[in-house]
Amino acid sequence: MIPKYSRLVCFVGLFIRHIQSQDCTLLNVHVSTVTKENVRLLSSMSNPFPLRCLRDIKAFGLPQNIVSYSQPVERDIKEVFYDITIQALHIFSRHTSNFAGKEEYLTQIKSELAEQREYLKQCLKEDKKEDKDTQEMKTHEVQHLEVQVIQKSKLALRGYFKRIENYLKDKKYSYCAWKIVQAEIKRCFVYFLEFTKLLGGNKVYF
Repeated sequence: MIPKYSRLVCFVGLFIRHIQSQDCTLLNVHVSTVTKENVRLLSSMSNPFPLRCLRDIKAFGLPQNIVSYSQPVERDIKEVFYDITIQALHIFSRHTSNFAGKEEYLTQIKSELAEQREYLKQCLKEDKKEDKDTQEMKTHEVQHLEVQVIQKSKLALRGYFKRIENYLKDKKYSYCAWKIVQAEIKRCFVYFLEFTKLLGGNKVYF
């Protein structure tokens, strides 16, 4: 049975997350919290790594230069996290009969990702409304360049997750394939976790 104090902690955590999800100025806290929790769950499932799966390890080419360093990056990072959330949720929602981990952990990861997807969607919609006047002041060339940067980031991320999905298919969603994919997506989350500190109420420039 779950101790009473553990239930209280869970309840308080859910309450705080609900408050955060109503306020996009707390986006950095929300995304950081969800990402860290998913990293923790994936670490629990992927360790220890089976020696018999070493021969199936593959490099998926995690894209690392997908944020513009010459423009305000906050919206770019929101777009990146939104795409990562959608793609990871898609991966974890398909053919999981041989999933290498506890079913309850998988359920929790999917729940966390689904919640984050809706939250980021809400915040991106708010950004579009706030940016309408700003966009009207920009030249066509600047707007076109910004769209190109975002599209390039999306294509790089989708290509990365497509390689992961194809790998799972090729390996017939085997136990070892899931072990490797869990470790890879955890690596992805850890890498992009660093960018959560650039989210929040203030615009950030490099």
